[in-house]
Amino acid sequence: MERRGGHIVATLVVSLFLLASSVFRTEGQSLKNSPPRYDEQLHSDTIVVPFNYRERNRRADAFYDTLRYRRYRNPVSRFLFRSLIRSRNASDEGAPMLDFRRNRSYFESFAGRRITAVHLTQANVFSPRDTTVKVGWVQRFIDRLHIRTQPRQLLQNLLFEAGDTLNPYVMGINEELLRSLPNLSTAYFVVVPDPCDSLGVAVHVFARDNWSISGDMHLGSDENEFSLFDRNFLGTGDELKLILTTENAVRKVGAEIDYTARNLLGHFTDVTVRLGVGANRNIGAFGVDHPFILPSDWGFGFDVERLYRREAQQLTDTSYFVNRFRVEGWGGKSWCLDWRNGTSLYAAASLGREHYNARPPVTERLNPYYLNRDRMLLSIGVSRRNYFQGNMIYGYGRTEDIPYGFRVELVGGREWAERIGPRDYWGLRGYWGNLLGDHYLETGIALGSFFLPDYRPQQSVVTGQLRYFTPLLRVRTSYIRQFAALSATMGFHRLEGEREALRYEKAHGMGIRGLSENAWMSGYNRLTFSSETVLFTPLFLYHFRFAFFLFGDAGWLGYDNNLFRNRFTGAIGAGVRIKNERLIFNNIQIRVGYAFNRPPEVGYSYFSISNERDFQEFNFAPGAPRPIEYR
Repeated sequence: MERRGGHIVATLVVSLFLLASSVFRTEGQSLKNSPPRYDEQLHSDTIVVPFNYRERNRRADAFYDTLRYRRYRNPVSRFLFRSLIRSRNASDEGAPMLDFRRNRSYFESFAGRRITAVHLTQANVFSPRDTTVKVGWVQRFIDRLHIRTQPRQLLQNLLFEAGDTLNPYVMGINEELLRSLPNLSTAYFVVVPDPCDSLGVAVHVFARDNWSISGDMHLGSDENEFSLFDRNFLGTGDELKLILTTENAVRKVGAEIDYTARNLLGHFTDVTVRLGVGANRNIGAFGVDHPFILPSDWGFGFDVERLYRREAQQLTDTSYFVNRFRVEGWGGKSWCLDWRNGTSLYAAASLGREHYNARPPVTERLNPYYLNRDRMLLSIGVSRRNYFQGNMIYGYGRTEDIPYGFRVELVGGREWAERIGPRDYWGLRGYWGNLLGDHYLETGIALGSFFLPDYRPQQSVVTGQLRYFTPLLRVRTSYIRQFAALSATMGFHRLEGEREALRYEKAHGMGIRGLSENAWMSGYNRLTFSSETVLFTPLFLYHFRFAFFLFGDAGWLGYDNNLFRNRFTGAIGAGVRIKNERLIFNNIQIRVGYAFNRPPEVGYSYFSISNERDFQEFNFAPGAPRPIEYR
């Protein structure tokens, strides 16, 4: 088992508790019963989706029901099928969505109508969609323990109110905004014509809470971290996190408390405070973040941090104490060019300072990331952002928002770095994503460089990425989706030091799975390719869903500008991911694999149990001006 496969013990304990309780589960009435009418559910604790918004797959439902209610003589078989197979188990919002475009025209049919009323319906963590179905005692117990999100907090996240004209683009963005909140497992709108006003509509907002309390554990060779957090503290939507750290070498213990107030005062501004002491890591930080949300909007942020900690250096096989003070602020404005598709023009500026009182050795060429610096950046760009809705992509049943659009941005500015002196910076990035038929493709390219006073380039970087997945392919009662990712990073005119060379473990999900952290495999240039076939099964146990996968990774890493002349390394393997969309836990992943053509000095984990975070796509929304990252 990987020592770095943390975030797992707390997940396994709760998972085993929920799974074991299935023995005591009582069966509800037949799931073939028709759900209550929509108008009977407006003020209930249950979400029922009208058929004109999410379609049911009756053929799949009928098959599940024949399995579930078949009379099995063997009691073990009877228990397995009745516990693991659930009608309509593919999604909390309906059957698997085989057509991304199905929801795009929903709000457009009501464009221009006046919103006469806004109604809110909330569901608890395990409240059933069908009130005729009874849930097990464990789910009822969890629902009683859970502090539900305050209605006022949900209403503050709406971008519209009664009296506004319905804007299809705003409605779609607002749905994604609600579903991205960590305290909600799902949220969506249903628009109903007002019987008293031929030009009016009522908007019904449905939201289901997540179980928001969880714990993480990360075990490392130098430091261990244990945390307990609540991402819906007292129903406010805020996050409270308590962290305990221990350092293996010196047996010291440290503690940290983080608090994030989300959507403070209803202005879509998040405020974060971090305070920690002990275990050779002291931190004090304060941050404010107001992102761009609509095509015509303001964005701003401010961060200040004082950090003291021990940092490991892979290249020199040692560690140093780092004492850093960092302050940064940014602001920007966007102007809408087309409300129909969310196209906007934007400009932003940032100022930052980073100074060190303790650090590793530095010279004009060594460890430039630890040099004292002041930086000013400006950016201008054009973006377009919207979302498709689907499921069984990176999730296991929840509605997922897949972005489509583009973003083109030019970044320029100046940095005043200790020992190096003043130097200019220029960067260009572009991202694009959309459907090609029923296949989804995201691609991006970015290039940037510092320039000395004589305009010699320094620390130049070129990156390119491509992500792709196919539509769902039905195979009897299961579904298959194929994923592929290609990533290339090239560095030129690099300096020397810890972060001036690339490694696989720093590839952020696009490296070779299972390789250990090791400085023996490094270089200025890296090319990786990853392929994964995922089988989404109908297995269902207390909302835990199971997906099996086969993967293959290939990479070329070294110092030759011809990427294919660098050392080739590959890995193949298989595994299973387990996920409960009603709980705040990340995916539980069990993986076996084999790596080939790796140096003997580099270790590999043939078997691992780990906890993987949800995948993040490109963000086509504007943000703070940033240099192109080399990682």
